[in-house]
Parts: sequence; C-alpha cells; structure tokens
Amino acid sequence: MGIYLLSIFDFPDIFPADSSTAQLFEFTDCDCNADVFFYKLINGGHTWPGVFIAGQAAVLGNTNRDLNASDELWDFFSSYTLCDEMVSVGENRFESHFSVYPNPASTEVNVVFPIGLETKITISDMRGQLLISEINQNRIDISSLAKGLYFLKIEEGQKVLIKKIIKN
Repeated sequence: MGIYLLSIFDFPDIFPADSSTAQLFEFTDCDCNADVFFYKLINGGHTWPGVFIAGQAAVLGNTNRDLNASDELWDFFSSYTLCDEMVSVGENRFESHFSVYPNPASTEVNVVFPIGLETKITISDMRGQLLISEINQNRIDISSLAKGLYFLKIEEGQKVLIKKIIKN
C-alpha cells in the first residue's frame, strides 16, 4: 500500500496583513484507512496559526491568521478513532484470539490469549524504546510507566499483533 497525494488546497488569504499564506496537502491510502493532512505556512513563524499575540512577530515571526490550528486539529482528530494495527506473516489472522483490557489503565494491563500459546509480550514507548518484556504473562504491571501512549506487542511464532494502550 502506498501513500498518494490526493489534493492541494490554497487557503484564501483572508488576512493579508499577516504577510503569510497557507496550503493544505491531503494524502490518502495510509495505514488504518486514515488520511494525512500536511499544512504548509508560507512565510509563517514559530507561532500557533490563528492565535495572534501582539509583539511576538519580532521574535517568533509572522502568525498566519488564514486558518486556526486548534479548529483544524479538532476537525481532524474528531473524524478518526484509534486503530489497532495488526501485522501478520502468512494468511492466518489471529487478532481475534487476544483481548487487552482495561484500556486506558493505571497499574496493570490484562492480556487474554488461548491456553497453550507461547507468547512474548512487550511494551514500547512512542520512540520504540523497549520498556517491558514478558513471556506467557496475562497481567502486565505498568505502574512504573509515566502517563501516556504506549505500544503493546504480542508475538506468537511468526505472528505479531500491536495494540495501542494508554497509561493514565
């Protein structure tokens, strides 16, 4: 599966005094059927688009006011849900054999899998750093982890299932 540029949209320059314009590049065919939106600010500074603070242009550059970044983010994230991406080798999908709960969790995560499976369970952070590794464990202690998003990977033979978990 590849990622394809679907469209380029030039935002109307509704505030010419900010000396900045904005473009939106929309990509499609991404993992989990999600779309990717890339916002390009031409002559924009290191500021939050749509939120002008007097006097910051000298230090941080122009604030683009043709779009509001908060509104754009909300529109994007409210359109999607988290996807549990599964990668498997061969034709057999084994995602339905596993359950991970609670999610979000504060002290431990329970992993339910069929008796007799030899499973390796790991938890990594957003950078891919391995934090926890267990073999054939149903309860994973996450109390030492900071609040945030993590990836729980279940491996059984050549099959791999990745779940996103949230530590609260």
